[in-house]
Amino acid sequence: MKDPHNTLGNPKDTLMSAGNDLNSAVTWSLILEGGGTRLILIHEGFDPQAPSHVRAHRLMGGGWRGQILKKLTETLRRPRSGYPPVRGSRT
Repeated sequence: MKDPHNTLGNPKDTLMSAGNDLNSAVTWSLILEGGGTRLILIHEGFDPQAPSHVRAHRLMGGGWRGQILKKLTETLRRPRSGYPPVRGSRT
């Protein structure tokens, strides 16, 4: 069972109305590394044999690369009151 505090799931009713049975989840982990923290995101639940899952994976992959990771990096680079600056953000 996944930890509900670090898993983001898709609402099943939205997925079913989209015409497929995809039930994916994003799991995240924070790992102390050197003088910073590494964020690991894993998006799983795709069946490589199901054409609708392959299409969804391709579309969502573009969103991760083109939107989500870019916005996440921008957000982490913003100065926060009371926190040290983020160093070494990579996309």
